[in-house]
Amino acid sequence: MQKYLQLSPELKQAIFSVKNADIMQKLGEKYYLPIEKIQCLAKIAGLVLLGEIPIEQFESEIQKTCGFIPESAQAISQDIYQQIFQPVERFLQQAQKSARIAQEPNIKQELAEHGVEIRAPKQQDKYRESISELTD
Repeated sequence: MQKYLQLSPELKQAIFSVKNADIMQKLGEKYYLPIEKIQCLAKIAGLVLLGEIPIEQFESEIQKTCGFIPESAQAISQDIYQQIFQPVERFLQQAQKSARIAQEPNIKQELAEHGVEIRAPKQQDKYRESISELTD
């Protein structure tokens, strides 16, 4: 639950998106998958969106966990990447970078020793106009 609360609104929305659920259903139809395989794909995709599984491991993870042969795992993972992950790729990369840093507590200290400070990303204040909006 803690990881979910730290996600960007875009990733939170992607996890519970009706559109993404429809995409999973259509991919299930496209590849003639039983409901159990669709549910497995959805679970693994959700873990990627949460930052629990690196996106680079998605294909191998669905192969291992869902029992897909390599060729099927590759085709399905490409479809899911294009339709679900790519629209939120920037936010996904930020979440996964934060997850990797959190998993390696020594990395923060090591970066600090080299003068690199890790800060939480700034949240845009939706109640204020940006200066550029005022000057245009």
